[in-house]
Amino acid sequence: RLTMYLTVNIIDRYLSKKSVTTINLQLVGVVSLLISSKYEDIYPPKVKELAEITDGAYIPNQLLVMEENILSTLNFDLFYPTQWHFLECYRKKLLLNDITFFLAWYLMELALIDINIINYKGSIISSSAVLLALKYFNIFQETEFENATGFSEKYLESKIGRASCRARV
Repeated sequence: RLTMYLTVNIIDRYLSKKSVTTINLQLVGVVSLLISSKYEDIYPPKVKELAEITDGAYIPNQLLVMEENILSTLNFDLFYPTQWHFLECYRKKLLLNDITFFLAWYLMELALIDINIINYKGSIISSSAVLLALKYFNIFQETEFENATGFSEKYLESKIGRASCRARV
């Protein structure tokens, strides 16, 4: 799970700093997966294996060159707390039951493909997802939520917007 969120984070941060042709977009994605796997996983995939899943579009050396490019562009600053880190924290603080946790997780995954969410920190995305899940199941308690997340419902609505949040549920 962390690998996926970190991969998307690396892609987003890299693309915000560099222009990439459509032809090389797959390369950026595969290499971002490689980088995040090296960072998060015990057994990351081999470069050769990742080159093979591109169906011959790239050779291992191209992946290694892009890896160097991405890492230098990001100044080797790989760790960003992702929404997953915050969701795990909120799960414990709010004692979320499984169904509420899984709904919040699902909402966060929907946010991964929404370009409008790119400007928000992981804490905002995760808090908003938890807020929506709690409200959906009618178990939202404002004080408890604010103490756990540090955000009020009104603040999150002003950041993400009530209409966009409703569209996701």
